[in-house]
Amino acid sequence: MMTHCKEKENLAECILRKMIITVMVLALLIPIISPKVFAASSVTISGGDNIKGGDTFTVAVTFGGGDIGRVDGSLSYDTEKLTYISGGSSTGNSGYIQLKEASTDGSVTFNIEFQALDEGDTVLQVATREMYDLNEVYMSETPSASKTISISGSAASQQIITQTSSPDQPVAETELKGVDEKPDEGISGKTLFMVIIIAVPIVLIIIIAIILSKKKKSKDDISGKKENQDDECHDNIDYHRENRHIDGEVSENIVRKEKSEQKKAVKKKASEETENWADWNGFDDNDL
Repeated sequence: MMTHCKEKENLAECILRKMIITVMVLALLIPIISPKVFAASSVTISGGDNIKGGDTFTVAVTFGGGDIGRVDGSLSYDTEKLTYISGGSSTGNSGYIQLKEASTDGSVTFNIEFQALDEGDTVLQVATREMYDLNEVYMSETPSASKTISISGSAASQQIITQTSSPDQPVAETELKGVDEKPDEGISGKTLFMVIIIAVPIVLIIIIAIILSKKKKSKDDISGKKENQDDECHDNIDYHRENRHIDGEVSENIVRKEKSEQKKAVKKKASEETENWADWNGFDDNDL
């Protein structure tokens, strides 16, 4: 019976340990299995390399990495170094370009054209105000990026372009190519899903660890009780052995005493008989 119970406990513990391993493996595999869900949104700036004063060049600002449906961002630049020509939405060469566009393929790209004016380094800064995914769910990410443009030489005065061409007027805060702005919806569905996916394995591991801890404690208690019972049993055995030993010694003493008394009685009787024979003078005529 004890062996059967022990085998059941070992089996339960083995199953729980396998569950822990399985949960941990799933927690590691889920991001690999669902890369789109866990892909972080990002923004990159490309182009604008090896620029000389007076050159016109185009930089591509791309928002991607997370099934982006629409984006609202901005690009800032130094008007002393660069002249805005086209791309995005701007009222002119103001140093600020609005990047606001919708998409159906999960990414948004803006091609911004500048003219290099003065020699030196200048930095393009892209910031994100808000983004929504293809299901019109608010995305909590607000990626940013920057790029340094190195200009060699300065533009001649006759080279400088004064005519700028913004294909779109700055987009109103509540309009975006027929799509109305949505209010801030708090945590996005993707973020919530990620939190649940991460939290569930952790909770399961904690629960399983608690169960294992309780089972181990129960097992230790049972083992402790068994040891106590064994100790009591050994104490009882030793007690009975001692009692039997004492009883044996008492019995031997009693037998020894009885034998001694018997010997004394025999000796006494023999002595008395010897004395009687010593006093006997034989038969006389009257005895016959």
